[in-house]
Amino acid sequence: MKIKLFLLFQLISIWSIAQQSLAFKSNHKKSYSKDCKPCQDPWVGEVFYKVWGSCPSTLTEAINGFCNISMWNNGQWNDKAHLERIIRDKFTSGKRASGFAYVFIKPENVAGLGHIGWGFQLSNGDFYAGATENYVKGVIRTYTIWPGYDNDMWGEYFYNESEMLAKMNALGYSRYKKTAVKNPNISFAKTRADETMMKGFQGISNNCLDHTYHVLEGYGVKDMPWKQTNPTPNGWFSAFVERR
Repeated sequence: MKIKLFLLFQLISIWSIAQQSLAFKSNHKKSYSKDCKPCQDPWVGEVFYKVWGSCPSTLTEAINGFCNISMWNNGQWNDKAHLERIIRDKFTSGKRASGFAYVFIKPENVAGLGHIGWGFQLSNGDFYAGATENYVKGVIRTYTIWPGYDNDMWGEYFYNESEMLAKMNALGYSRYKKTAVKNPNISFAKTRADETMMKGFQGISNNCLDHTYHVLEGYGVKDMPWKQTNPTPNGWFSAFVERR
């Protein structure tokens, strides 16, 4: 009996490891070297992409100079880790009297239970949005992903609201809600968004809704629906109240 249980445990372990390998095959993450026009200083482009999931494109060079090293502490940094802090803090350390937070929904996903994502306004007025996907054509890729493994979380910097809404709509998020937040904690929201990448995934208690709640709570959204009484993304989205 003990031998049978041992063999069963081994089979479950092998199956679980195989599922983790599947989880590494993200549908939403791209490669900076393949998808972005390189900046003159390669560190700037690489680090900007790592922190914000977006290319410092020709358009942004013309408007904001994101490839211009003078944008980042006048070109003064000690190493890549220092540059990463500079690029992160550029859009999170500033204060706003108010900012907008967003929830995005794919209502038809997961057998009609829905799939949800998040977004929020940065200190310079631009936007950051993303989600923990772990879905292929509306079906959960794997029910359990261990913490630290790729759960197909992505986040991307957007230069205006229209660009953000267009991207989310293209990904199948057909509806959204937005709410105004006084004195948002932008840095904490970005920290929490980064945390969701390492949280893994479980169908119950550690899913797209839990991660969305985690990010928006960090931003400072108040009076969100209870997840306990609105456990599905569609139900929670319906109960979410916009405040402008």
